[in-house]
Amino acid sequence: MKLSKQFSNLIFDRSKLMINKEYAALYKKSNAHRSYFDLPLLSIINKLTAIKRNLSSLVFIGPNPDFFLKKLDPLVFKEIKELYVCDHTKISLDQSMKELNEEYKDSSLKIIPRLVDEENWDFEEKTLDGIVSNMQMHWVNYFDSTFHKLHQSLKPDGLLIFSMMGANTLNELKLSFVMAEQEREGGTSPVIAPMISLQNIGDLLDVAGYRIVTTDMIRFAYEFNSMFTLMQFLQLVGETNILHEKRQYKSKDTFIAAAAIYQSLFNKQIHDMKNEISEKLIEVDVFAEEKGKVTNIVASFEVMYGIGWKEPRKSAETELISKRKPIDLKKMAEELKKMADTRYGSIDSSGNLIEK
Repeated sequence: MKLSKQFSNLIFDRSKLMINKEYAALYKKSNAHRSYFDLPLLSIINKLTAIKRNLSSLVFIGPNPDFFLKKLDPLVFKEIKELYVCDHTKISLDQSMKELNEEYKDSSLKIIPRLVDEENWDFEEKTLDGIVSNMQMHWVNYFDSTFHKLHQSLKPDGLLIFSMMGANTLNELKLSFVMAEQEREGGTSPVIAPMISLQNIGDLLDVAGYRIVTTDMIRFAYEFNSMFTLMQFLQLVGETNILHEKRQYKSKDTFIAAAAIYQSLFNKQIHDMKNEISEKLIEVDVFAEEKGKVTNIVASFEVMYGIGWKEPRKSAETELISKRKPIDLKKMAEELKKMADTRYGSIDSSGNLIEK
């Protein structure tokens, strides 16, 4: 359990997270909010389409469950009998339920609202077929215990699938503030929350008891007029800094210096030149008044996906297989050799076998 202890310190202030989420709920219909949450959710939906499992009792954690159900494959949707709509704040949950009740009032689908904090997961053991979490996990303090609690609430052969921000998200903003603070304040403090790597996510899922763990990642970029527009975007989606240990005050000069550094080092022109010879980022949306302007800044995001399964159900077939005697490969090879009518040689011009 050494790995899990690495992430067991209290890093994030969850009370501030709830405040951020309440503010973001006021802008759920905004282009910023939809772009930030719906792109990763589409990838989750595509992954679910390829999974052939009964998901009759499903949990959805995130702000846009209406989009989730609308885009879900009809065959997958048909299997869902109970959908637990979970969110961190009441205002966001109420908005989601209002949209869902209007859209699915005549549906047989049972929709159950629930205020949830992943760190205090209170679902009963072995009650859920699947858990879907969209862009929420990167604010968790205790990955080991959280993943374990989610695992306990799943039925055998149950599924956990989630998206979260990766370690290289907003690297441009991090570097700009580091350089500005070193110059103006003689030291640095974290301005972007630390995120864990893709490899660590897989290890943590394995330690928590999940099997057939798979992880993958996508990178994309947004274009903004300036660093201040980017910071406004982060505020609208509820993703501003909630670290416990950070500098409480940054001077106006530091912000101005960071914005100037950002615009000099990470503008649209430099981004396009760099990506002609390296990995191409996917530009999915633009939050700049003038698209493609060379002085616009570019912010890169990294989204990680994780899938983990609980151990499979025991059935009569699996019990029968487990009781079979192991195959003696050596004995099988000898028997096949005796049975085989194998001749070695070459083929002449007439197509006849010339044996050696």
